[in-house]
Amino acid sequence: MFESFRPPTAAERFRGIGALPLAAFCAGQLFFTIAPLFGRIPRWGFRIVEALLLAGALAGIGGTLWIVVRQREDLDVRALAWALAAIIASALCASGFLALAFPGR
Repeated sequence: MFESFRPPTAAERFRGIGALPLAAFCAGQLFFTIAPLFGRIPRWGFRIVEALLLAGALAGIGGTLWIVVRQREDLDVRALAWALAAIIASALCASGFLALAFPGR
């Protein structure tokens, strides 16, 4: 019954991995957009956003490297474009994390 399903291509795997840091970055941006409506925000609220951004960055970079190592023979232009998009989304998460973890530096 399930024999007709084909395994995902490298591009599809990169697209899935790139969604994680992109979702984390969007959640962080949403938090900072609606944060002024809450008034005073406790420190743990910022720590949760930091953890979310760090998890998004690590998942994106780690997942991208994992796919490159495991499917290097299946890499094509489309897969490399999605890999670049996943790395850019991970870099956005990492920069947001660093800005929160080390403010004013």
